[in-house]
Amino acid sequence: MEKFYTDPKICSDILSKYLASLMSEVSEIRTNTSRLIIGISAAFFAVAGWAMSNKPIEPIHFSFYILILFVFLAYTLVLLNETKKYFMQIARTISKIDEKLLAFKTDTYIKGDTLLPIEWRDFGEHNWREPIFMIGIPLVIISAACSLLIVTLATIN
Repeated sequence: MEKFYTDPKICSDILSKYLASLMSEVSEIRTNTSRLIIGISAAFFAVAGWAMSNKPIEPIHFSFYILILFVFLAYTLVLLNETKKYFMQIARTISKIDEKLLAFKTDTYIKGDTLLPIEWRDFGEHNWREPIFMIGIPLVIISAACSLLIVTLATIN
């Protein structure tokens, strides 16, 4: 079987191009995830605003709202969880490429220092805390809970 690209320069070039592509995908995931989180949260509050303007709410409408709220919340949380899994797979691949490119090795690119912070070795590992998911998932849950509370209060009054 033939070996492919044993020349370190060629391998480095290929990894660098692949790394750029993966970093672009990570950026796109962050952007789209933040848009989803903001959109869903806004939708929960928009429905709550509608409920406040249409008092009193009939019990059947309240029941329908509860059903829709939980369906959207469950769907959003599953979608965010799957997106997080995919993001973490890409992040682990990026970290492996960075390792192969010696980005964490002292004196390779910068005298007396590493190219990337050592903490970034954990990118994509279980202990990595990606801010968009750390903030976004609780924000969606809190938005749904606030919306439920507002609609419940609108139903009572």
